[in-house]
Amino acid sequence: METVETNNTIVRKGYEFLKELCSFNADFNAFGRGKINPISNRVQYIMNRLDAHNIPYDVDKFRPIAGVPDYEEGQNAFVNIVVRIEGTNTDATTVFLAHHDVVNLGTPNFVAENAQDNTASIANLIDLCVRLSENKPSNNVVIAFVDAEEIVSPSICGSQRLAQNILKGIYGNVKYAVNLELTANGQNYWMSYNDNASVLAKHIRETHPTTHRVRTPYNDAFILEKEGVSSVCVGSLTDNNLGQVKTRGYCSTWAMCHSDNDTFDSQAVEGDMDLFVNWLQTLI
Repeated sequence: METVETNNTIVRKGYEFLKELCSFNADFNAFGRGKINPISNRVQYIMNRLDAHNIPYDVDKFRPIAGVPDYEEGQNAFVNIVVRIEGTNTDATTVFLAHHDVVNLGTPNFVAENAQDNTASIANLIDLCVRLSENKPSNNVVIAFVDAEEIVSPSICGSQRLAQNILKGIYGNVKYAVNLELTANGQNYWMSYNDNASVLAKHIRETHPTTHRVRTPYNDAFILEKEGVSSVCVGSLTDNNLGQVKTRGYCSTWAMCHSDNDTFDSQAVEGDMDLFVNWLQTLI
């Protein structure tokens, strides 16, 4: 596994975490075979940053075989990194999640930055971990960095593993799970269209009526909903991209996912990322 070099300065904001994460190629993804050590360099980065802020976390390794969830040393595995933060009210839990795996691994001569899909969401969740570790939230919060969304396999992905643990009661009384995708810029917040009017979808409509409902490509919220955990996918859009989604159902930002054009310089907006994490805190 490639060693990740990080700045010795204590980084505190999603924008800065994103810049660091976009500075090196991912060394593995869930499409690879022989992933005996699931701690990829991107996972290592998440753990390093949590350690730097003295934030405890669980390393949940699991086998990518349906019906065989338990990790065994020397066997192929995926991994979720899970942070648990106690709130002032311990009777309820809000879950936030984003997938840490990527499709584009780049080349020795070119860094594939994967800024929007889904590195910005990972960076924003690290930011959220820092904020909530310093100011106790109103209820318990679980923040999960999940594996293997990109393989589009509902039976063996990280969100499936997370859903199983939620349903077992491991994280207490979970109200709902907020799944992040494409959160590097824009101040127009959206949530995935949800025909069954889940608890979370209704909550967002009632408390944030300006949130736009859009039909999205496959994401981890589909898995959570399928397993009976109330969930929607949320993200942010610029004015231009929002107009494209409304007229075409798609936009230029979503179209660049998995491509070499998904870069930090072209996508990341510091103020927008800060405001998005502020918005996430209102969903707790």
